[in-house]
Amino acid sequence: MRPRRDVLSVVHSVTAGNRVLDVLSGIKHDSDIRIMFTVAPGAAAAGAELFLAEAGALVLPWQQACRRRFDLIVTASASEASNLTGPVLLLLNMSERRIFAKERRAGGIEDLHRAVLGRGTVPAVIGLPHRRQRDLLYECCPEAARYAAVIGDVGYDRLIASLPLRDAYRSALGIRNGHVVILATTTRGPCSVFGTDPAFFSRLTEELLGNGNRVLFQLHPGIWFGHGVRRVRAWIRTAHASGLEVIAPTVDWRIPLIAADRVVGDDEAVITHAAAIGKPVATFRSRPPGCAPGPVAEAVAKVSTTVNPAMPLHRQLDSGPASGGAEIAAQLTSAPGRSGALVRAVVYRLLHLPEPRTRPSCRSIPAAGIAFQTRRSS
Repeated sequence: MRPRRDVLSVVHSVTAGNRVLDVLSGIKHDSDIRIMFTVAPGAAAAGAELFLAEAGALVLPWQQACRRRFDLIVTASASEASNLTGPVLLLLNMSERRIFAKERRAGGIEDLHRAVLGRGTVPAVIGLPHRRQRDLLYECCPEAARYAAVIGDVGYDRLIASLPLRDAYRSALGIRNGHVVILATTTRGPCSVFGTDPAFFSRLTEELLGNGNRVLFQLHPGIWFGHGVRRVRAWIRTAHASGLEVIAPTVDWRIPLIAADRVVGDDEAVITHAAAIGKPVATFRSRPPGCAPGPVAEAVAKVSTTVNPAMPLHRQLDSGPASGGAEIAAQLTSAPGRSGALVRAVVYRLLHLPEPRTRPSCRSIPAAGIAFQTRRSS
């Protein structure tokens, strides 16, 4: 193989790694392009290194990546981009999307500048999932808006493409026909459910397990690698013993989401996408004070149940499919089903290469490699 272009993918965390792999899924088979990865320094670096090792990625040490030039740099964060050399394709993540809410909290403009421009580095292209966000970028950060491109949401499109694999995912997770699967999720931080009431998940298991129910627990990867796998396993030991099955931190979050019948928790990305594909969802209200909800959060609130910890949980989770999935999906992306084509066009333009003649598509998420911690492993 004699690749004509070198692409560097910067991974800051497991969640960022998933976003980068989504974008690269449409070009990874092109022998003209060599794709390399590097882990940016930071608290989540250990998780990113494990994620890339399991993905079989070609990884360059950070210092080595900083010493050479690349034909394209793909990153989900502007942080540390100024240390690298080459045109940057910046992908905004969920936390950065909240900055684009119409009712921005105090200091939101400064947050936007930091999120998009980093330490003064202007990306060659700022990839946005929705044209609404491009319009707001013109309003709030005009010096960066000229580089904006609406590329859709590859993660959402891959989620849709993977829906037909539901039976394969359930089989890989050991779920039998007739089992009702409740996926419990928690985000990171002191305001999360896991941070404020970690015993809730033991209670969830005790109340719901049995009668064909299975309870899967998905912690934000930042919890695992921010505190250490050994420490987290000690925290969830009681719930484990009660029958809670814990998804490994490097498993793509969309796999248990598709396999589940119901979803409960406070992880914004998981809850939002669950509602978008019609799953019944129950949520905890943990929005930081002074942070106004954006249009996506408002749409999810219309179709979700708010959990009251003082009430029996099975009654609160026993509901039908969410009816507002189409409205939520319309808030996530303004180019549904077209992200593969849009992203590929941007990438090949930045690489100064002709696009392949093959039809672009968003690939489904393979079922191979699924793992979760069983009760026996604790």
